[in-house]
Amino acid sequence: MKKIDLIKICKNLEIVGDGGKLKFPLHYKITKNKVEFWYETKSGRFEPQPITFSRFIPLNQITLKVFGLIQAEATKVNYTVFDFSNSNPDLIKIIVNYFEKLWLIPRRLWKCEITYWKGKINKELEKGIKSFWSSLLKISPNQIKIREGTSYRLSKKSKSKYGVVSLRLPNKVFRSTIIHVLKNYIYPSVEKNSNLAGYYLCGLLSGDGTIVLNGNSISYIGLAFNPNSDELNHYKKVLNILNITPNLSSINHVERKNIQITGWKNFYQILKVTNCEPFISVEKNIKFYKGFLNNQYVKSLLRLEEILKLNEISAQSYSKLFRVCERSAHDSLTRMFNLNILSRMKRGQKYVYFINPEGKEFLKIMKCLRNKLEVK
Repeated sequence: MKKIDLIKICKNLEIVGDGGKLKFPLHYKITKNKVEFWYETKSGRFEPQPITFSRFIPLNQITLKVFGLIQAEATKVNYTVFDFSNSNPDLIKIIVNYFEKLWLIPRRLWKCEITYWKGKINKELEKGIKSFWSSLLKISPNQIKIREGTSYRLSKKSKSKYGVVSLRLPNKVFRSTIIHVLKNYIYPSVEKNSNLAGYYLCGLLSGDGTIVLNGNSISYIGLAFNPNSDELNHYKKVLNILNITPNLSSINHVERKNIQITGWKNFYQILKVTNCEPFISVEKNIKFYKGFLNNQYVKSLLRLEEILKLNEISAQSYSKLFRVCERSAHDSLTRMFNLNILSRMKRGQKYVYFINPEGKEFLKIMKCLRNKLEVK
């Protein structure tokens, strides 16, 4: 497994002071497989807190998913603290567990600021919320602070029984290191390697992705971006390496700030590149699976399961098997051939079709989705 060597990646890193003007060189000390990072101010009026990391970070599925989450939900402009905001308890827990296990970051360093509805908070509720997050994250209640949020900041979408969490680690070196690894190592890696980009996309969608339905089927997958940053260009490169084609009109829309991914082929590609887990959230995955399987084109393709039982099929035998006219059968088989899930050969004046490896993979993924829905 490939590993990220923090010494190689961060040896020329400069810590940016408040306001982004002053820059201080990073110093480090290696102890076995750990590295201690710190910086010194020119005036020497205060001593910045050093921080110790595991030197080698595995470039595995969880690392790519977490950095996708960080790209989507962590602030990039605050030079003082690392700040990750979300209302999903599972995602907050993943961040804390990941950095403790793979980066050796103690839980005691984290701070939680929880925003709750203005006018709804009381002492009993505050105690319950603190108890929930303290138990979930295994941190002291003293590390948790609750504030009342204004109504316009707490939309129906962001409202949560346990509030919206701003997970913070107030250490400039930590914040600078994470963002530096993200932009100088993760970015180029996922933009050029589809095997890595799929897991990263899962993190992106889990943080900034939405599923919009039209009836029971997926209308589009939305991926929000900041128009005042390099996010759009980065996201387009990630989608391109994964052979996912976004809706160009949604990108060029003046007021819209999200990429819309439409069409069942793109949805199918998302399933393929994420190993059938486009989201970290089980609830969102279930919504995706149902919306995909209810697509009218996907429903017709599920007839491949019957075709697989046969060695070959013609338009005539297809029409008898599925009780449709021969012209409709011909159109369906031609569509599957054009999608490269059926192959064909000419026999006399007509074609006969048989399922190919891509078609078998499609059926394997459909079986995977149905199995996941059964055990939800």
